[in-house]
Amino acid sequence: MKNMDTKERFIELRARSYSFDKIAEELDVSKPTLIKWHKEFEREIVNLRYIHVEGLLEKHGLLKQKKIEVLAEVLQRTLDEIRTRDLSDVSVKHLIEITKLVDDRLEKEFDGIVYLTKEFTDPLQSLIDNSMTRTIRLGE
Repeated sequence: MKNMDTKERFIELRARSYSFDKIAEELDVSKPTLIKWHKEFEREIVNLRYIHVEGLLEKHGLLKQKKIEVLAEVLQRTLDEIRTRDLSDVSVKHLIEITKLVDDRLEKEFDGIVYLTKEFTDPLQSLIDNSMTRTIRLGE
């Protein structure tokens, strides 16, 4: 039986998308054992993979909050530039188009960001019930 350090290393390698063949070679563990471990530790592997990906996104400034900050800055700069321009200027049309595009994109970034109070209506439940909504109480 392999020790827990070997299993933890397996979880790490699978989370980094290493193949069973490569892991078998590195850890000197049979492929059938690795497949068994994959089933046993699937949740840990998936969660660690998520953490790795989130770390990469954060490292490269691609997390939702950073995107919102960048888009808000671009929107603010285009709005500031429009304020300095004479509306008869031809390039204003382009600035307005850019502003609209950035504003739309910024709105999309806010999709799914909500503030939950102790009560909220579950919008999916209304689709299920067709006419009734259910109230879910949080933290009570």
